[in-house]
Amino acid sequence: MRMNILSSCGIHTPMEWWHFFATGQKKPVQTSTSWFWDYFVGYYILEFLLWLSTFCSSLLPYINKFYYSYIYAVPSERVDRSDKVFNFECLFKQHVTEWSFPRSETANVLLTLQEWVRSHPEHKVHFPVEVRFVQSDDIYLSPCYQQDNCYINIISYRPYGKDTPKDAWWDMYESVMLKVGGKPHWAKAHKVNPERFQKLYPMFSKFCATREKLDPQGMFLNPYLERHILGMTPQMQFDVVKSHL
Repeated sequence: MRMNILSSCGIHTPMEWWHFFATGQKKPVQTSTSWFWDYFVGYYILEFLLWLSTFCSSLLPYINKFYYSYIYAVPSERVDRSDKVFNFECLFKQHVTEWSFPRSETANVLLTLQEWVRSHPEHKVHFPVEVRFVQSDDIYLSPCYQQDNCYINIISYRPYGKDTPKDAWWDMYESVMLKVGGKPHWAKAHKVNPERFQKLYPMFSKFCATREKLDPQGMFLNPYLERHILGMTPQMQFDVVKSHL
């Protein structure tokens, strides 16, 4: 019930899930920012601790708890222009994957992720998991076409540019997304090939027909769209380039 209320309280509603904590404890609202906590602790100290965890993975659950306790435990509130609120500092390098799926599946997905983390203690994963809700629209290639969606983004930090193990966690997450009818974020990591990708969008064929009618020379195409979305072969890409000449 609380999830339904939260997800429907605005056009764009984000939140974060921390597996290690589930508490109803109330604390005072914090409205001011702090360079010490936000950057010195939340950036420099955190990156160093995550780097240490690449040598001793058993440290990671404690680092996650530390991160939550000192950075996120006290609720904060911010009211500003949307570009200032939604554009935020991503701190150090990271790998990310994000999928959208029907909003009604949100609780089921989060419980599935939680159960996997608890039943696979040998895999230490990074937190938080970012969750946001987006209302339906009528855009042909929108993940939210005629459907209220939830987006879940999972992170694999790269402290000082060092990669950390993530394949098992990410493969499980992607399999869950496919089971609930999820769609991958185009600009983030995923393993969906063009053939399967196109089947995820009911209006894909109509979009392609409209695109070819309005852009017969492919002026607004790019290599990424050609390879990963439209599934164009090298010969097809050559023919598009040739048509520009």
